[in-house]
Amino acid sequence: MQMHVDLYTAPPPGEVAANMARLVELGLEVHITEMDVRVGSEITPEKMHRQAVIYQDMLKVCLEAKNCDTMVVWGATDKYSWLPERTSMQDAGVLFDIDYQPKPAVDALLERFESTE
Repeated sequence: MQMHVDLYTAPPPGEVAANMARLVELGLEVHITEMDVRVGSEITPEKMHRQAVIYQDMLKVCLEAKNCDTMVVWGATDKYSWLPERTSMQDAGVLFDIDYQPKPAVDALLERFESTE
């Protein structure tokens, strides 16, 4: 499942979980790939929080699904993101900012992993 989304078009976690369940019935494995969550050119704490929730929700869905064992983020740092070239504006869709500093999404993902132990 390619997961290039933004703050307003990310699929609801329940729908993603239902789709994964449908695919497990077909005997198919699922990977979340190319995950990024666009926030637009104006980066605010509220947008960073919403982005973190989306990343965390998708990881939770994957970890809880019988047939999902992989989630791949599309890039590591905003410094080299594909988004500005594609959209002609700065964005902050991945886990680390242009100075390689972790965003709230990193903590959200770590929290999700820790809660599954």
